[in-house]
Amino acid sequence: SEINGWFSRYHRAHRFGNPHKMETFSAKILKANEEWESHIDALRSQLDAIYFPDTVEEWMEENVNPYMDALRQMAKDFQEILSLNARPKVLLQK
Repeated sequence: SEINGWFSRYHRAHRFGNPHKMETFSAKILKANEEWESHIDALRSQLDAIYFPDTVEEWMEENVNPYMDALRQMAKDFQEILSLNARPKVLLQK
């Protein structure tokens, strides 16, 4: 995907990204995270009405959380790096 080219795990680990791309995609990434959180809350409340809490927790842990954890971490990294103006706090060593 396009995001892998300018906000890969390497970029995130070293706390930098393409400033232009980050500004362009900022609202989209953060909005996607908020929307998915809302969908997950609605799903959980529906599942809680039907299944036992342990069943819901297990199902969420197996089928939803791995994807949501990755999205949450990406959104968190995105906000942190954006606050650095997409530059690392410390200069990278040669």
